[in-house]
Amino acid sequence: MRTAQSPRRSTRSVQPTSGRRHRQSPAPPVPTIRPAGPAFLTQPILPIQFQSDRIQDSYGRFYKKSGPDDQAKEVAEYYASLDHLASLYNFQPRNCRDMAYPMNIGLSFIAARQQLKAIKPDLTLVLVAQSYKDEKKYRATLATVQAEDTDISLYNVPVRPYQRMIGDRRQRQRLRLLDSLFAFLYRRVAFPYCGPDDSSYFDDILSYTIDEDGIYASERDAEEEYGDHYKAAKRKVFDIRRLCLQSKKRFNHEYHVQQLSQRVNSFKPKSELDQDLLIAAQKLVEVECHFPHHSFKMATDNHHLEIKDRAEGTIFVDQIATFVWSDNDEFYSLYTQFLDDEMSSGCDQEPLQSVQVFDSPQAKDIHADYQEYYQLLLDAVGDLGAVLSRMDHGKCE
Repeated sequence: MRTAQSPRRSTRSVQPTSGRRHRQSPAPPVPTIRPAGPAFLTQPILPIQFQSDRIQDSYGRFYKKSGPDDQAKEVAEYYASLDHLASLYNFQPRNCRDMAYPMNIGLSFIAARQQLKAIKPDLTLVLVAQSYKDEKKYRATLATVQAEDTDISLYNVPVRPYQRMIGDRRQRQRLRLLDSLFAFLYRRVAFPYCGPDDSSYFDDILSYTIDEDGIYASERDAEEEYGDHYKAAKRKVFDIRRLCLQSKKRFNHEYHVQQLSQRVNSFKPKSELDQDLLIAAQKLVEVECHFPHHSFKMATDNHHLEIKDRAEGTIFVDQIATFVWSDNDEFYSLYTQFLDDEMSSGCDQEPLQSVQVFDSPQAKDIHADYQEYYQLLLDAVGDLGAVLSRMDHGKCE
């Protein structure tokens, strides 16, 4: 099975059902979020060893060792971040600037974590470093993390009903509205998409069906009918990926997001299905109005230092809340089967989390807002998914 290569994800594999062989995933790429600075921050992560001017972790990946200029920048960034944190929660931080590196950050960080825990017991203070190519970089910035008490089950948004509307004049009104809804979910909410270039769990399932060591591998050489079944499945997978990309190419434009409110207000229901679609769309407009700067990305990105790599034996948020091609075909059945197997084997489910990064002055604690945001967002996504599921099952009144 193909390991996801997206910058935001670390290694993960789909567990096969009993009796099926599964190819081991290759070593993961350099993680997007890693400990900032030297050894005191890597506990209890991975042991490191020094080689010339680079650091090698136990995966064999190399990082450039901090020089004096980098250390000075880390210290400056850390203390600016600490000032923002202390200002919001009104405590006097410990100043260790004059100590040698890395103790000038380490001792101050330990003290700040203890001070924050006394004020906000539900929050965990972490230090993050990010190196996205297209996003702001952090060297040593403080952030607070809180696990949200929001129940989450399957939240799937089928793409096939949307794709079938493309080119159908009778569906023009619905299609225009769905253009905006899909664009908002993908561009603003960062809801996981099922396309091959998004490294999604659902696309991992598709890969598993056609990998050399995948679902048909042990059978396709034994009898001709299994070989035919494999070839048919491979054609279906290629078609699904092509149509997912085609759909994304259509809706993934900022213009559609900007037109969301106008299209919702001008939408005229002609059936019960249209009315239910409008209700779901209105809820997403409410999400946009009340939480313009919030994102589901906080639920799927791992900012927590104590969890460097997403471990096996855990069901992650973006496995169960995601776009899917269809909820009415053999691949969706396989997708739900794998999730059921993982749940029945005792896998833990990753909780929704909120993260507040102190890279600038913060006006308020945002964690309480995220509890409400997730509830409102998932309610709207559930309604939208239910409407599209009816369309996918051919119930287009």
